[in-house]
Parts: sequence; C-alpha cells; structure tokens
Amino acid sequence: MPPSVSSLLTSRLDGLPVLERAVLERAAVIGLDFQPAAVDALAADAEAATDLGPALSALCGKRLIRETGADSDGDLYQFTNLLVRDAAYERLLKRSRARMHERFADWLLRTSGDRMAEQEEIVGYHLEQSFRYRAELGPVDEQARSLGDRAARHLGIAGSKAVGHGDMPAAASLFQRAAGLLEEDDKDRPGFLLQAGEALGDIGELASAEESLDLALSGAARLRADAISEARAAELAGLQLRYTTGTAGAQDGVVTRAGELIAGLEEAGDDRGLARVWLLLTFAHWTANQYGRAAEAADRMIQHATQAGDELTARRYAGSLAMSALFGPTPVTEAVAICEQLLGRVTDDRKATAITEVTLAHLEAMRANFSEARDHYRRSRALLEEFGWRLTAALTSLDSAVVEMLAGDLDAAEAELRKDYQTLDQMGERNYISTTAGVLAEVLYRQGRLAAAAEFARTCQTLASSDDVSSQFLWRCVDAKLLALDGAHDRADALIREALELISESDFLDLQGNGFMDLAEVCRLRGDTDGALEALARASERFEAKGNIVSARLAGAAAAELRATGDRQAS
Repeated sequence: MPPSVSSLLTSRLDGLPVLERAVLERAAVIGLDFQPAAVDALAADAEAATDLGPALSALCGKRLIRETGADSDGDLYQFTNLLVRDAAYERLLKRSRARMHERFADWLLRTSGDRMAEQEEIVGYHLEQSFRYRAELGPVDEQARSLGDRAARHLGIAGSKAVGHGDMPAAASLFQRAAGLLEEDDKDRPGFLLQAGEALGDIGELASAEESLDLALSGAARLRADAISEARAAELAGLQLRYTTGTAGAQDGVVTRAGELIAGLEEAGDDRGLARVWLLLTFAHWTANQYGRAAEAADRMIQHATQAGDELTARRYAGSLAMSALFGPTPVTEAVAICEQLLGRVTDDRKATAITEVTLAHLEAMRANFSEARDHYRRSRALLEEFGWRLTAALTSLDSAVVEMLAGDLDAAEAELRKDYQTLDQMGERNYISTTAGVLAEVLYRQGRLAAAAEFARTCQTLASSDDVSSQFLWRCVDAKLLALDGAHDRADALIREALELISESDFLDLQGNGFMDLAEVCRLRGDTDGALEALARASERFEAKGNIVSARLAGAAAAELRATGDRQAS
C-alpha cells in the first residue's frame, strides 16, 4: 500500500535541518500566512534573535513556503499547501502549542497599535487555543484560567463587532466560545450567553437560542445583586424569543410579564432593559394589529436605546417604524417617504436596510410599481441571507407574496411562500409560520386549488395563537369562502362575520379592505348581489384611505362586473 501524503510530508519534515523545521513549526502556529518577525517572537529565549533569512530562503527553494510580498511590517510568507502547514503543526507537543499560541497573541497585542480592533478575533483565538491545550494537559491552574478569561474578553469584543457588521453566524459562534471559556460563576458569562442566544435566534437556531438564554438567566440569578440588569435582560430576551417564534401556549402571559417589569426598570434607570420591553411590546401590538400603538412603542424603544448609548439597537430597529407605517393607517405616499428617510439613516445597518427595503416593496406594489417592488424585496432577501439573518429572511414572503398577488402572478406568490414556509418549519418556528400558512391558503384558493387551500387554512388555525389577529383572520376568511362554495351559506356567513369582528378594532386598513372583499365573495356565492356591492364599497373605502391604488381598482372592477351581470340577468 503506497504511503499517504501526510506520512510523506512528515518524513520530509523529519529530514529538514533543525532551524528550518523549527521555523515551519512556529509558522504553523500562526496560520497559513506569516511574517518572519512573528515567527521569531514564538522562539524560546535561547533561539531568539536568530537570523531566519537563510532558513526562509531554503524553505522557499524546497517549495514548502513561498514569499507573497511585503507590507509596512516586512516580508510576508505563505505555506504552499495547507497540508504542509498541518503536518508541521502536528509535530508540536501540546505544551509547545499552548506556549506558542500565547506568545503569538502577546506579540499581536504589542505590535498591532491602532489596528488592534482588526485583531480582536485573532488574539482571542490564539489565547483560546493556549487555554484549551493547557486544560487538556492537566487541571486548570491560575495561569490557564487567566488565559481563558483574556480569550473570552477578546472573543466577546469580536462578537460585538460582528453584530455591528450584521454577521450573525459569526457573532453567535464568537459569543458561545467566549461563554464556554468562563467559569459558571464568572460575572461576564451571562452577558455572553445572552448575546449568543439573541444571535442564535436571528440565524434560526431556535432551540439553541432558548437554551442559551435560559443559561444566561439562571447564571445571572446565581450572581444575584451583581447581575440584576443581566438577569432582566436575559428574561426579556427569552420572553421575546418565545413570543415571536414559539407556539401559542408559549406566548401566554408574556406581554403581562413584560408590563410588570417596566416599573422596576424605570426605577433602576435601566434604559437598555426598557428598550427591550418596548421592543417586545412593539411585537405584541403588531400581533394585535394595532399599528399606531406599535409605532409609539417602537419610538419609545428607540429613545431608550439611544439614552443607553446603544446606537446599534436604535438603528437596527428603526425598521419597526417603517413596518408600522406600512400596515397602519399611514397613507402609502407618506409611508414611502418615511421609508426613504429611514434608508438614509440606516445605511450602515444591513438588517434595518433590508427590512425597510421589503417594506418599500409592499408599498410600491400598492401603487402598481411592480418592477421597482420586486427589486426592493429581492435586495432585502439577498441582504438577509448573505449575512445569516435566516429567521428574518424567511419572513420576506409575507411582503413579497403580496407584491406578486397585487401584480397578478399567483405562481410567483406561491413560490415565495412555500420557500419560506419550509424554512420556518425546518427551524422549528411556530409563530410567523401560521401567518405564512394563512397567506398561502389564500393564494391557493385564488388558484382554484381548493383542497390545498383548506389544508393550509387548517394549519394556520392549528398553529395560530389566540392573540394573533392576522392568522385568526386569514384562516376564517379562506374557510368561509370554501364553505360558501360548498353551499354551506349559514356557516360561511358566521365565519366571515367572525373574521370581520376580529379586525373591527384594528387600524390595519388593508386587512380590513381584504376582509370586505372576502365578504363580497361570500355574498356573491349565495346570490346576494346587493350585499356583495355594499361589501365592495366598504373595501374600496379602506383601500382608498390607505392609498392602495391596485386593490381599490380590483374592488371597483369586481363591483362593475357584478352590476354588469345583474343587468344581463335583468334583460
């Protein structure tokens, strides 16, 4: 059997002169790319200050490394192959690896200067490796513990930077690693677990997110007075995760508990905690279809975040104002202006930009600018998917499908919804998925695929929480039309009236308009032309008040068709 590539490389390295082999081993600790100064810094005291030039030249001649250029710090080199780097690294004893990783981290700290912000993750990684190898070699002593603590701080800083850049998968990993390096009673551990939980939720790892937030809460509770604010933050983050992604039962009491926390947070002057409470209440008002109140809550959330010096949160959730303007009574033209103003304010925040873009897509479709609307929602989805916001990306179809429905492309609407439904189902999300199922049921009904429409209406009904007004409304509307088609007119009338009663106190004008359109369909199917015309007139009022030109035209066209049918029958 021929020798493996790995064994051949090992034999080749064994045959190298001592200094050349030592240079490769030290360089392997640094990574694929390295500088001679860094290699020299990893040497033991007796080996330091050795001229590495001849050894580097010899290694280049043997095609084990190559020179790749130079920068302000000197020449740059690179292993010719990752296998060479790995073979050199494997030659090192764990104790040597631990020592060299620590030395390289310290060298970076000494030499990075004003570039330190770019090196936080690298420093954290090398200190982390040094800690891990020391822990494998024996009990964690005070020196090893110090390395773990230092690594956690650097990884935490890198995690915060990743959040700022919108790179949520990286943020989740960095915060988890930081927390994993600290002892359970370390005062900083709950904070890292909290941040890891929030990032995990954003990327759709919902079970891991809840576990991390529970650990943050229990850890902060053990610390008691030293971590009251962390405990509140962890509890609020857990409440928000369960409220926005959990099952109906998981949402019971969440809003009540959030309200109970406000007084204590105000007394403590905890603006960060208050920002979290008002964010949760923003979601609650959205669920109840009270978008004017949602806008007020979002505004308070942004104010508290700003007062806490948390500009990232204030900027990231500015998109909440855009969404409230879209679904609330704000006229389309005014809502577009709000979105365009917000885009100018959130240019550095990809999530806020994406949310505002998809909101603009929905608004532009209302005024028949379909090409522009599609550009907006496609940019939004691409941004969210590129930077790992899987959960938010999977909500795109709640807007993009409406764009396609207004444009008359039901197949495109279905494709958008099915993609996101599958993603939400795979990640175990059980809140937004009910609304996605409800909208999909409506699309399938319009396509004439009645059995499939009934199936998704039932899914919507099963998953929807009692306070999820949109979902409760959607399944009733589809079921009412299906019953009317089957001639069960009394049951259809009762169900559509229930749906309209649900949204009677809402300020979601478009949803009210759609409800009256469905009432008109139920009336038409039982032969009540006058009732259908009255319902269409009321639908037109809502669409016109919102500025939804396309839906107003559809309502008008439906009324004209009814009148024409009546005239033909009369003649």
